[in-house]
Order: sequence, then structure tokens, then C-alpha cells
Amino acid sequence: MVVVVPCDWPVESKLLVVVVLVLELLWVLSLQAASSSAAHRRVRTFLMPPLFGGVLTRYEQTQREVFTLRGMSTGLLLLRHADSWHKREGIVGGARGDRGLTPEGVRQAERLRDRLARQGLEAQAVYSSPLPRAQKTAEVVTRDLNLPSVLLDPGLISWAVPEEADGIPTQEFQTRYATPGGVFHPFESVSESWASLVTRASYTLLTLARRHPGQTTLVFTHAEVVKASFVAFGNLPLLPPFEVEVRSASVTEWRTEGDPAAWPPPAWTLVRLNDAAHLEGGEL
Repeated sequence: MVVVVPCDWPVESKLLVVVVLVLELLWVLSLQAASSSAAHRRVRTFLMPPLFGGVLTRYEQTQREVFTLRGMSTGLLLLRHADSWHKREGIVGGARGDRGLTPEGVRQAERLRDRLARQGLEAQAVYSSPLPRAQKTAEVVTRDLNLPSVLLDPGLISWAVPEEADGIPTQEFQTRYATPGGVFHPFESVSESWASLVTRASYTLLTLARRHPGQTTLVFTHAEVVKASFVAFGNLPLLPPFEVEVRSASVTEWRTEGDPAAWPPPAWTLVRLNDAAHLEGGEL
């Protein structure tokens, strides 16, 4: 490109032309770099001076235009933890009361791992609830799958309970701390309400989607978080008109072709729900 600048232009005008040309060059370079590595770059837009008009695109804010134009989708695979001791023993499974997976739970996690391996799973990020049953499931499933390291996120836990209730029998917990509850009020005075859990879990899931646009993310979590995903991605009310069964070591997958950070939010597709074919000896 050749630009002719009149000789009688003031020095300030000539410098301004040079600045604009440099900005346009940076724009082209940023688009090329972002398109070659859309999953790892961020771009941002800002207005150029009114004299020149238009919008200049550069790094550091969002990569939404890039991955949308390339037809990339954002996906979250929600994996419920496998069979756990706290369920078998009927105790409150907080950080102390949760003793991890039963032998059957380990076998369930291994079957899930084998299935994902056969399917050639590719994921760019892996997160887990810090509770032992979820961590152990993540440890077994991700073994030998060449996946990123597991990152712990407390927003993915099940019901939040205080230390004094952690590890006591569930029936004792429900009796000792019983209080009139509902959607916005807990049924145990020291626990959190359903609305609180859904808000916390939805915020966490949507944050992970925003953090990894155009990528697939594995999330090892709990049945309550899977149910909360219907509010986060399906726009269902806090008190849905139906119940959702979430089996141990099952897979629920949400995916969108839009920008996870956009407003209004994009439409999400429920690709699969409570998929546990690997536990039945089959594979869908």
C-alpha cells in the first residue's frame, strides 16, 4: 500500500497519518495471530478518532469474533462423582466427613475413563470440586488421558455445611438443625438455601465457560451442581417443574456456538443428560 501525503501538510498531520497506518498494521497482525491461536488469545475493540472512523481490533479483552467466525463451540462436560462412602454411610459429606470413593465407585470412574479414552476425548481445561469424592473421581478418570492438570474450584461443591455438622449422620443433621425452609431459606439453619447453591454454582459454571470460550472443559462435580446447570444454561426457574436424576459417574454435556460472555446470553444445547452407558456395558 502506497500513501501519498501532500508536502505542504503540517508536520502534525503527517505524524497523525503515520500513527493511523501503524494502528492499521497492528490490526491486521492481531487478526492473523488471533485466528491462528484463537483458544489462547484475547482481543479487544476500541474506537479510532472520528476523523478516520471504524473500529480497531486488538488483543486482551475478548476473542468472541474470532472463534464465532471460525465456527468454534464452547462445551462443558459435567461429570458427577462416582459412588461415595458418605452416601453409603448416610453421613454429611463435607471435607472431613467425605472419605472418597467406594471400591464400586473406583470401578465406575475407571469405566468412565475407558469410555472417554475410546472416544478420543480432547479437553483444554479440567476442574473439580475440592471435596474428596470429586477429586478422587477426577484423579481416576484423567489418569493416562493426556489432559491438563486438575484445578480445584470451591464453587463446584455440593451443599455448603459448617465444620460442626461435617461427618455427623445425615438424619441427625436434619433433625438437630431443622428450620422452616423453602427455595430462599435453608431447611437446616447452618446450611445454605437452594437459591444460594444455584446462584453460586451457576456463577461458577458460567465463569468457566467465559474463561474457556471455544474450548471443551471437564468439570468433576456433584448432582446439585448438574441440576443448577439447567438454570445457568437452560434458563429454567429456580424451582423447575420436574426432577432431574443424576447418576454416579454420569456425563451431562452443555454446548453453545455463541459467545459465552455475550449479552443477551447465547442459546445453549443440552447434548446429553445423565449419560451412564459405560456403567451398563454399552456406549452411546
